[in-house]
Amino acid sequence: WAPGAGEYSNRCSSITPASYRFFKEIGVWDKLLHDRIHPYQDMQVWDALTSARITFNTSLLHTYTTSLSFFGSSPSATTVTPGAPAIAWMVENLNLQRGILRQLDELRGEGAKCDVFAATKVKGITKGEAVGEGGEEGLDLSEWPIVRLDNGRTLRTRLLVGADGVNSPVRTFAGIDSLGWDYDRHGVVATLRVDEARDNGTAWQRFLPTGPIAILPLGPGHSSLVWSTTPRLASALRTLPPSAFTSLINVAFRSSMPDLRYLLSQTDAVNQGAPVDFGAELAWREEVETRGMDESARWEREMAVPPLVTDVADGSRAAFPLRMRNAERYVGKRVVLVGCLASVLEDGFLNGGDIGTHHLLSGYSSQRYARSLAMLGAVDKLHRLFETEFAPVVWARSVGLNGVELRS
Repeated sequence: WAPGAGEYSNRCSSITPASYRFFKEIGVWDKLLHDRIHPYQDMQVWDALTSARITFNTSLLHTYTTSLSFFGSSPSATTVTPGAPAIAWMVENLNLQRGILRQLDELRGEGAKCDVFAATKVKGITKGEAVGEGGEEGLDLSEWPIVRLDNGRTLRTRLLVGADGVNSPVRTFAGIDSLGWDYDRHGVVATLRVDEARDNGTAWQRFLPTGPIAILPLGPGHSSLVWSTTPRLASALRTLPPSAFTSLINVAFRSSMPDLRYLLSQTDAVNQGAPVDFGAELAWREEVETRGMDESARWEREMAVPPLVTDVADGSRAAFPLRMRNAERYVGKRVVLVGCLASVLEDGFLNGGDIGTHHLLSGYSSQRYARSLAMLGAVDKLHRLFETEFAPVVWARSVGLNGVELRS
């Protein structure tokens, strides 16, 4: 991967402090291109219908320091100190992949056994057929997964870990169903250029009735967009002229809901050649809103919204459907779907056990399943809470947001 200066991928991840510590512990963080990692210390979140707002910053977090060893001594005691270096770090997925591969290369140089198959696809997954298959006399491989690659190689494995996405072939092989539903929403992503005169150390999110819009900082003058909206509007946003697209993003963060609804209703017309100037529409509304304000009030208003979006990187716009999915279980016969496996496998390794047995993996499943359900339930409830315009619910969530802001 050879990134260009001032160019960013539209596939990025927001790395939480817990994930940051994990990547540091396994040696990956130091292998990343650090000039392409951007921390943010503040996050501003508000409701478009009520303007209720909540602000997060690093003073509300804590730094957790712990010494971990995946194969060896037990973790030391955890110490907690006030403050944290960042709420999160924005990292391109390609940067993470590069760092992981470089760490694997280094570990192999130190004697670790790890094979990497590049430019190779899984052709199929089957089970072993008989006792002794594979030349190990007396060893029953009938339940061992066999992975067949498109380069002709065959891999027999004591434990197959599925880390292959929502349409997982590993999950299908194990006969594990996927449960969930579609939201009738699409996520629009893009790489944006923003006003370089403004500091770019804050993440911004505004909850619209059609879904939240968020801008996350990638570096000076660059941010990543995630806009969750209806399939029709997502399709229109992808095909708008760049100037109209960037102006609509500014409108989505700065204008009232009646103004935003009106301008969003014009997207199809603009794509068909109608002479609607979203930039001029926004400028006129901004002039009306700020008329009569002194310089201090104008500055305060400007600091409550993101830096102005000035352009969108060519080819960076994409959209994908938003769905709620969870596997019905995480463990099958010598198969496990990926999660925080390290501690469970460490226990099995240190006790001399078979890391592929259902007895060992069931502990992992029970730990992760409850946590996953709690997280999925919280995300689903947030979606349903903010998509409604029913007045009593809007009032209640406004009170809730303002109450949390006051307590923090």
